[in-house]
Amino acid sequence: MELLVNVRKWIEDNKSAFLPPVCNKLMHRHQLSVMFVGGPNERKDYHIEEGEELRSVLL
Repeated sequence: MELLVNVRKWIEDNKSAFLPPVCNKLMHRHQLSVMFVGGPNERKDYHIEEGEELRSVLL
């Protein structure tokens, strides 16, 4: 398991995943899930996730 991730490089390496219609990519899934979401999203559906979510915006 890699402990340090260069987030900007990871985003650049995975930029094709941030194109419509879905615009997201899961970076890490263990005790904590880390997902990056691009936009805008063309989808009209949504999900309800029971539990807490932490959201942060990177510019």
